[in-house]
Amino acid sequence: MLFSVRRISAKVLDRLLADPALAARLTNSEDPEFGWSGDWPDSPVLELDKTWNALHYVLTGDPWEGTPPLAYVVLGGTSIGPDVGYGPALYLTPKQTAETAAALRALDPSSLRPRVDFGKFESLELYPHMWREETAAAPAPNPGFFGRLRGKPGPVPPRPEEAFFLEVLGYTKQLMTFYGEAAREGDAALKWIW
Repeated sequence: MLFSVRRISAKVLDRLLADPALAARLTNSEDPEFGWSGDWPDSPVLELDKTWNALHYVLTGDPWEGTPPLAYVVLGGTSIGPDVGYGPALYLTPKQTAETAAALRALDPSSLRPRVDFGKFESLELYPHMWREETAAAPAPNPGFFGRLRGKPGPVPPRPEEAFFLEVLGYTKQLMTFYGEAAREGDAALKWIW
């Protein structure tokens, strides 16, 4: 299951609200113009790969809900249209998008580190359900040839949790940019899991 979010103008959102079935067309890159007349919204799409559930938890402290506006970042919003893979798409109004951008701007990314806990992810059954395997598969530090000769260990690769935290930081920065630009343009957002 993958997560995507697309910026859409307020005008496109009005059109979707008038005909919710068209939301499926905006989530399907294979057939972008079926059922859509007029200019096709050529707007940015951001994909979070399989990190969406863990990222939502890290941002909100809750695996599925949370308090807006941070809950709007990934899984919050209002359902619209038919099932597009794993349920209907969700939309945020331009006002909600602006609130989301402001909340992300105010966020101290380092404050997210304590929530990156694979044991907690596993107990909450966060998608993609691979946390135990990631921890078990962590390679032992390799001192390298010259490190063994000198008796000093070489660079220690990051623990899997630390590596995932760096991935979370990367996606958080992308989301800050995405929602910030959407807010500056007065855009709404359309999100879906596929």
